[in-house]
Amino acid sequence: MSCSDAQAAPAPVHVYAFRTAVDQVLLKWDAPSAASPAAYNIYRTGKKVGSSRETTYTDTGLTMGDAYAYSISAVNAAGSESAQSVPVDVVMPFTAALFGIG
Repeated sequence: MSCSDAQAAPAPVHVYAFRTAVDQVLLKWDAPSAASPAAYNIYRTGKKVGSSRETTYTDTGLTMGDAYAYSISAVNAAGSESAQSVPVDVVMPFTAALFGIG
């Protein structure tokens, strides 16, 4: 079942964030079960920072010690955007030593 062009897809669910470097986060989520979105918009602390056609996205250039909240929206083929997902919080480490770098 897919959503019509006039109707936005439901928001993605089960958003997860993984710190993969001192300045990088990998986001993964599940597509809404009742739709087949054409793309996803990625929001960091309320501001759109990118888009993806897959259910993953890597955000880079983050600052050590800062906290971020990520949410994802689904976009259908006509460009209608869903509400944003429930946000997931990420706190970047204060030191590179947590990654075996420093």
